[in-house]
Amino acid sequence: MYGTELEKKLDQFENLSKDAFLPLTDIYETDNQFIFQIDMPDVTKENLDITLDQDLLTIHGKIAFKEDGKKLIRQEYDHRNFFRAFKVSHDAIDDQKMDAKIENGVLTIKLSKSEKIKPKKITITI
Repeated sequence: MYGTELEKKLDQFENLSKDAFLPLTDIYETDNQFIFQIDMPDVTKENLDITLDQDLLTIHGKIAFKEDGKKLIRQEYDHRNFFRAFKVSHDAIDDQKMDAKIENGVLTIKLSKSEKIKPKKITITI
């Protein structure tokens, strides 16, 4: 059944996430969107994979260490695979209105709400 497929997928990603860096994430909701802001210093779009499959939003990739001739004295950034997964009701999302951008070390994913879950105003009649 559908629920068990999702559980299998979550189990698969749970194993991946044990050895992965989990970037900090803020999630916002507006009247029209769900917005994910994920801290990703030194990540480029080429190192990112973002997928919405059924009810699972996954973000994974690798933070690449920059070889630029400087001698590293102290390292606090985690330069390894990163992974995040979020359960998102696929029915709540308009598949035609999704976008992502990375700017100043922050990945922003915007998922527009489907019309069927947006609040509806009820007009009062006499």
